[in-house]
Amino acid sequence: MVLTAIDNQSGVKELNYELDGKQETFVDPFTVDPDGFHDVSYFAIDQVNNRIDDEFFFVVDNIGPEIYHHFSMQNVGTATMTDEEKGEMEVPIYSPHNLLYLAATDAAVGTNKIYYTLDEGTERLYAGPIKSLTKGYHTMTVRAVDYLGNETTSDVIPFMIK
Repeated sequence: MVLTAIDNQSGVKELNYELDGKQETFVDPFTVDPDGFHDVSYFAIDQVNNRIDDEFFFVVDNIGPEIYHHFSMQNVGTATMTDEEKGEMEVPIYSPHNLLYLAATDAAVGTNKIYYTLDEGTERLYAGPIKSLTKGYHTMTVRAVDYLGNETTSDVIPFMIK
């Protein structure tokens, strides 16, 4: 972060700031790493000791959106499947004509786009409920991107349509 002060008459003597309650004299540009809301108040003093104050806030966001999925109907049971990496796992079974909804929330700037990959196929932009799921075992991964470009990819979501 860079703070600047200009005084065309007498010149700037010092520029100070307070970031999240800790006061500093501004010397060099600095970064703010912790995610979340940050308050900055600052003041400049010119060579004849006039002072001007101001304040602002900003948000640091380095975390992608949190991803959600939801079927339009409750599962009608589970099946035990064996996966080479995960071993035995319980997979939910859904009726045909189910719709699959995807969503993502971002704590700071909002979700820009959601993509999904069904059965290791081509990644697609999510534009509404996923329809016409065929009978059988399926896997899905979801990727969400916020307005800063931070992204999150879900774990594999296994399910069965029967």
